Formats: sequence, structure tokens, C-alpha cells
Amino acid sequence: MTSQHHDVIILGAGVTGLTAAHALLPSALRVAVIEDYPGAGGNHLSKDMGDCSFDVGAIFFWSDSPLLGLFPGIEAHWTPVNYSIARVTPQGKVRAYPFDMREEFFGRPLPYQLVAIADVLVHKLFWRRKASAADFARAHIGSKLFRDSGLSGYMRRFYGFSAEEISYPFALRRMKWIAQNASLAPRVARLVRSAGRRLGLAVRPTPLRCFARSRDGFQAMYGHALASLQALGADAVLSAGTSSLRKTAEGFEVRTEAGTFTAPRLINTLPLVKVARLLGLDAAAAPESTAMITACFRFRGQRHFAALILHNFAADGLWKRLTMHSDYYGRADGWEFFSLEVSVRGTLPGIDTVVADFRATTAQAGLFEGELECLGSFVTDFAYPVYDQSAEARKTALVQALSDMGIESLGRQGNFDYIPSATVAIAQAQAYMLESPPPRCARPP
Repeated sequence: MTSQHHDVIILGAGVTGLTAAHALLPSALRVAVIEDYPGAGGNHLSKDMGDCSFDVGAIFFWSDSPLLGLFPGIEAHWTPVNYSIARVTPQGKVRAYPFDMREEFFGRPLPYQLVAIADVLVHKLFWRRKASAADFARAHIGSKLFRDSGLSGYMRRFYGFSAEEISYPFALRRMKWIAQNASLAPRVARLVRSAGRRLGLAVRPTPLRCFARSRDGFQAMYGHALASLQALGADAVLSAGTSSLRKTAEGFEVRTEAGTFTAPRLINTLPLVKVARLLGLDAAAAPESTAMITACFRFRGQRHFAALILHNFAADGLWKRLTMHSDYYGRADGWEFFSLEVSVRGTLPGIDTVVADFRATTAQAGLFEGELECLGSFVTDFAYPVYDQSAEARKTALVQALSDMGIESLGRQGNFDYIPSATVAIAQAQAYMLESPPPRCARPP
């Protein structure tokens, strides 16, 4: 088995790993990016089934994406998208996301409005419990709207367990959109800005354009990014088959099916539980992640909603989000096609269960009328970090143990941090790399 020495090893070729490699290469370091998947991009996965093309992950990109600056030319692997988003309410209606104030509040009878307002005021003034994400939501919108809007059910579907089990610190960091949509001040500020633009007192910002990866798949898009890094001198090992990681007197040793790699510095972007296993540590001590099943459908008939993305806030149903890929790739022989996601903590349901559940719940809401066929599915083992009440302590302990060895933990998986988009992942990785400049180890002639 061959042995290769580098200045830095990066475990994982997702967005965070690629960004870290890009930050290191100007220093002329010898950088190795090791990835067990057959391509770069991490959990950004795509799959063709016949003439239909499906995605997993944060699949939309915007015209201000830092990917454009990191990897010039990557936009050649993008396709334009008319972005729109809606949700299915507990009443089985398709409404605005995350809340339709006009229909779901002002459209209700006056007694309901008065009770809801009183409930919100009571919680804003007197709710002091800060144990869970449910407490965070109730403090902003009250118990009644938390329940009646379907937000409580949506949280359960999205995170794989109930809002009562999700930790309050996590909600404080990652559910600010609830406070922004529930508070009066942000709404007033938006109205003032809008009025200023109409009166010519403020410049209307250039609207951002939305994109998805092109029909050639994430492999081509992230392959372009990886090729850019290789042109700068990085070594990339795909389908590595990593078997072990150990600390040595000189630094670190990573054993893979492609050979042994050594370096004095190691940056990890893989799931914490994976790294624990590679090191021979107690993997049970690592915080959990939810698994996710993505079911791929095609449909022919009458579709009774217009949005590109539909979130499930209804009372029933396993699925949490539906994405109409055919809205931007075009129909396949007359068929529309879409994917839907089911996140579960623990054992995933079988695809037959997912399909039967989806047919039943969408029939109740009248979303589709016609032929509906499941073409297949794929599973993401580490989809979302599980931020239950014990997660922060477990994450902190393991990240500290890795840090004591000299291993740097970075990104959504490596640092067990729920990062909502590729743009945020890149910004965080760039900030970290700027604060942690590499030693000036020049590449030998």
C-alpha cells in the first residue's frame, strides 16, 4: 500500500471541505482532500431515473453565492429556477410559507382573533420557560397559533422528533425566522422600506436570481469545483474507502483503500460519529443525526398547487417537503416529477409505507388528481443534526476530545452544526480558515 505525505489532510469533499481546501492552497501547502463518496459535494446528491432527475440536499443556489467567486465557471453547471414556496395547512389548504396572516388570521372569525391575540400577549409577557423549541415558539406566537398553524407538526417532521425534545439553545440559534415573522418591528420595517421604494426615497435592490444544478447532475457541478482545486495543486481521493485514523508523533495517519496518507494537520468535515469510529472511540457518545429517505415520483394529471416547493404543516403525513424538479428541468414525456423527504430519528420507514402515507395525505388535501407513480428512493444517513437536550453536551465533549488530539472540526457534519445553506457553510468555513492561518510550508520544487 502506497504512503503519501501532505501538509494538510481534509476529510470530506462537501462544501465545507472544498472551501477549506481553497483557503489553504494559496499558501502553497500540499493538501489532500479525502472523500469516501464517488464524487464531491457531500450530501448534495442527484440521481436520474429514466428521463426524470432528482436531488437531495440544499439544492438551490442564488446569484450572490460565494461559489461563483471560489470556483469561476461553476455557473455553467446551473439552470435558472423560478423560486416559489408554499405549505399545506392543518386544514388541508395550500397557503403562503411560513404563515398567511391574511387568510389564517384576519380571515378567521373575530372571537378567534381575540383569543389568539390574548394568547400571544400572555405568552410574550409571562412565558418564561426555556427548555425546548416549543417554548421558543410559544413565547413568540402563543400556544394556539403554534398548534393551529401546523408549526408544531412541521418541526416534528423536519427534525425527526417533537418540538418539546428540541433544545432551546438550538431554537434560539436556528429558528430566528419565527421571531422575525411574529414580531411587529420587522414587519413595520419591511413596510417602511417598501413605501420608501414606491416613493422613490430608496433604491430598489437588484433581485437575486435562483438556480439549481444543471441536468448533468451534482457530479458535474462539484466535479468542476474539485478540478479547480486540483489545478491549484490539491490532491483529491474519491471513493477512498477510509478505514482508520490515528494520531502519530508527526501528526496524523489516514488509512484508505487508495493508500496511507500522513500530515501534521487534519481538518475533519465528516460526521462526528464516523470520525469517532475511525479513531476507535466510543461512537455511542457522539451526538445523533436523523436519517432521511427521499422518494422520487412522477405524476400525470391535474396538479392543484403552483409552488415549486411545498412544506407539510398538515396534521397528518410523514413527508416534510416536496420539490417539483420538473418545474425547472421540464416534463419527461409529459410527466411532471418531484421528490419528497421524510426525516426520522432512528429506523426509517420502508418505501411502501412512505408511498401509501403520501397518497393518503395528499388525497385529503387534493394536491394531485391523476396518475402518481413512485420511481424509487435513496437514503441519506446523516441528514440533519439531532439537537435534543443532550446534543450540545455530547457534541462539546467529542469536539473537545478531537481538539485535544489536534483534529480541527468544521462544518455541518464535522462540527455538528445545523447550517441552513451552502452560502452560510462557505462563510463559516472561510471565517474559520482566516482565523486559523496555516504554517508557511512551501511546496518543494
